[in-house]
Amino acid sequence: MSPCLARSDLYRGENLVAAECLVNGNFTLCMQTNCNLVLRERGVAKWCSRTAGEGTNCRAILQMNGNFVIRSGTNKVWETNTNSGVVLLLKNDGNVSSTTAKCSKSGKEAPALYCWGNRVTPSEHVLHSCRRGV
Repeated sequence: MSPCLARSDLYRGENLVAAECLVNGNFTLCMQTNCNLVLRERGVAKWCSRTAGEGTNCRAILQMNGNFVIRSGTNKVWETNTNSGVVLLLKNDGNVSSTTAKCSKSGKEAPALYCWGNRVTPSEHVLHSCRRGV
């Protein structure tokens, strides 16, 4: 994927390598060169994977089994422990979700199976906010 290509979705088998981002409105989800995956709103970090310095040449990949994983070589550095997502979406409200389909027949987004970010409902799993290593 090109770092210049503004996309908000990542499909099974696709990955973000260092300096590549998903973009939607004011939000970016970027795989940094230090191995940290960071969600930003207008340049301000809202969440990170806390994996800075955990590897080299890291990439965030939506595996074929639906698990979203950060890898350094063959080593797993971080993962969501999900297993049914077909597409990972960065939404325009800052949420990131793994869904079974991008759109339903009605044109509405399919329900999220896994979400994180600063605007999620209590029933969804929220990951820790980023405090250091951004």
